[in-house]
Parts: sequence; structure tokens; C-alpha cells
Amino acid sequence: MNVGLLATGDSAIGNSRFEGGLGGKVYSVTVGNATVGNADVLALALGGQVRCFSATGRLLSELTLFYAPHVVTLLDGQRFFDVGVRAESS
Repeated sequence: MNVGLLATGDSAIGNSRFEGGLGGKVYSVTVGNATVGNADVLALALGGQVRCFSATGRLLSELTLFYAPHVVTLLDGQRFFDVGVRAESS
């Protein structure tokens, strides 16, 4: 589960439109491991996203990245990464 807040803005280059944002998310995750068992992680991650819309508006590509270092990763976690890539066509 995660909850976040992202401040965004947009711009255009040629006929393509770009959106970008920076913000933070709070993650609560239970990770299962056959060797060790379950590990609970609570993390406050900072990061952002970049979205690109094609000139026709029919193609969207998106990249998201959030990271929490050891100091804000609690319980059983050491650090936390959340990376996402998405492509969409309409």
C-alpha cells in the first residue's frame, strides 16, 4: 500500500507534451521470503515521475522512481526503491 503527494507541471517540445512531478510517498509493504519468512517495511520515499504524450495524443510513456534511504526506511527494511515504466496507446 502507498499514499503520496506529487507536485506536477507540464511543457511542450515541438508537438509533444511532457509532464513531470516531484513528491513523496509513504509505503507499507510485507515482503515474503521462503528462507527468512515475512519482513515488514515502512518507508518514506522521495522521487518523481515523467510522462510524455505523443504529438497525436494517442501514445503515452511514463517513468516513475521513488527512493527511501536507510534513515527513513523502518521496521525490517534497509532501503526502499519503487521504479515503474508504462506505455499506453489509445
